[in-house]
Amino acid sequence: MVNTLSANGHTCIYKMTYQWPNSGLNPPRIPEFYTLTTIHKPTPVGRPVVSGSGGPTERISCFVESLLQSIAKKQESYIKDTTHFINFVENTPLPDNAILVSLDVCSLCTNIPQNEGINIVCQYYEEHISQNNLSQQHTWENS
Repeated sequence: MVNTLSANGHTCIYKMTYQWPNSGLNPPRIPEFYTLTTIHKPTPVGRPVVSGSGGPTERISCFVESLLQSIAKKQESYIKDTTHFINFVENTPLPDNAILVSLDVCSLCTNIPQNEGINIVCQYYEEHISQNNLSQQHTWENS
């Protein structure tokens, strides 16, 4: 991805790619593993959690998020936070006979086929970069 961006005229990408994960004074810490006990079930079970906060992948995750955030915000289904959702629902006209339904999606990210997810993200990213080549380069160079 870095090579493609650079080849498309984003000359600052190498500098930004290097600086982003290496910014900050503290070196990455080792992620912590712990369990959360499910006390609402008949047999208590520990759910595994790995806290990567401050870990070696946190900075690269932030870097990738910074590249993809502007694309996500352009999606019709984008909901920023709870307040955005509440405003959306309150300002959306509904027919009198409408029934609102709430769904709980279990393990959404783990059920997305990895290769398909990567391909779709890359496709949207390439479309976004080709549409916004100059404005995106200007934004990165002034960061």
